[in-house]
Amino acid sequence: MIGELVAGAHVLLAEAGPSNAPEGNPEWGKAAPTGLFVLLAFVVVCIFLFRSMNRHIRKVPGNFGGKARQQQTEDLAGKATSAVPTVESVDLSTQTPPRLGTPTQLATDQKAKRAEQIRKAKAKVNKDRDK
Repeated sequence: MIGELVAGAHVLLAEAGPSNAPEGNPEWGKAAPTGLFVLLAFVVVCIFLFRSMNRHIRKVPGNFGGKARQQQTEDLAGKATSAVPTVESVDLSTQTPPRLGTPTQLATDQKAKRAEQIRKAKAKVNKDRDK
């Protein structure tokens, strides 16, 4: 069903071409004028786009930070303030210890669990072998 529709569409599109094509070139006049117009329009749009972008880029300052930006911020706010609060010092003694333990304790526990699993597996193999 779909194949028949596609074949019919191909026949209709093939017959819709111009009938004034010269004998030696059956593809003459089908897409050349339209393609040329689209290509030229694209080039003109790109030229205007590049000119506009260059004008806007020239307006961008060469330096985005530094003293000029700090002075502008001070003028607006009365004083320079940071958007991110700074931490003067951190007292590590008041922090709670990790619930699972330190990394060395975790590694030791994992090794012990793995050794126990290996011991149980060997005991099971030996028990099955004795039967």
